[in-house]
Amino acid sequence: MLKQAFLKILNFIKEYLILLVFLLIIIIVSFVKLPYSIMMPGGSTNLNERYIITDGYKAKGSMNLAYVSEIDANLLTFLVAKINPYWDIYKSDDTKLPKESSADSLKRMKLNLEESVDIAKIVALTKAGYKIDLNNSKILISYVMDKSKNNLLVNDEIVAINGQKIKDVGELQEFINNKNVGDTLDVLVIRNNSEKHCYAKVFKYENKLVIGVSTILKYDYESPVLIKYQGNKKEYGSSGGLMNALTIYNALTKEDLTKGKKIIGTGTIDIDGNIGEIDGIKYKLIGADRKKCDIFMVPVANYQEALKVKDKYHLKIKIVKVNTIDDAINYLKGM
Repeated sequence: MLKQAFLKILNFIKEYLILLVFLLIIIIVSFVKLPYSIMMPGGSTNLNERYIITDGYKAKGSMNLAYVSEIDANLLTFLVAKINPYWDIYKSDDTKLPKESSADSLKRMKLNLEESVDIAKIVALTKAGYKIDLNNSKILISYVMDKSKNNLLVNDEIVAINGQKIKDVGELQEFINNKNVGDTLDVLVIRNNSEKHCYAKVFKYENKLVIGVSTILKYDYESPVLIKYQGNKKEYGSSGGLMNALTIYNALTKEDLTKGKKIIGTGTIDIDGNIGEIDGIKYKLIGADRKKCDIFMVPVANYQEALKVKDKYHLKIKIVKVNTIDDAINYLKGM
């Protein structure tokens, strides 16, 4: 019986050998992951649909966030990227900071998103005439350098150093600047809702005294208006700051800045309303053009690159450079 079953299997393999080999190749090509990521043109996210704002004014057009599409490379997509002028191949580790785990990278980028949305709310409320008191801000660790000597973790909240309470990032750096290379600091943090004493040694990095961590500021404030952001799990990073702020501001003020147009853009934003440089301008701009957006707002630092991309790929979208939130508002008001 076993011999007959074996012979049947053997005959089946001989009969369908070519098909089986073909299926095996398809499996290898489609499912075997390579240590690369592929960046490609993304699209637009209508931010008007992402916010719930109490008594907010409705826009005739839309405020949109430009994004990059990214996939893990397999053999098939790797080969396609080699011939597709719109796709680019990157080593997977290029999207993470040195020695950063994938889990910590995701945590960092999620923290950056939360900080960006908070800042956008504060800037928009302030520009719309509301008074915002920023009290009891939290300093959260978003990255720990591999060369640092400490036992700090991503998402730790720094409360005090050597018994001195630390209120903001500037105060943290000022404290470190008054120390010497090799000093060991007692860092009080909140981790998993409990206080914990950690240590961190001071060292010099790029001619600056540091303890080997990057931080973000989590603002604690009371908003006079309910502003709720409804994101999704796939969103992360701080490049949506500009467009988030414009979306909120437009909903808080009677004049509709969109004027029925599809406005899209990218750029970080700080608490003073300054717009900062971003990555992936090629993919964001091409994606926005494909989505038939009217105006693409871009940080001054990315403007020349954006013009080159527009010229190279023969894009029709209008590009507007902005250095501050005021630049963006004034341009849209004057359309």
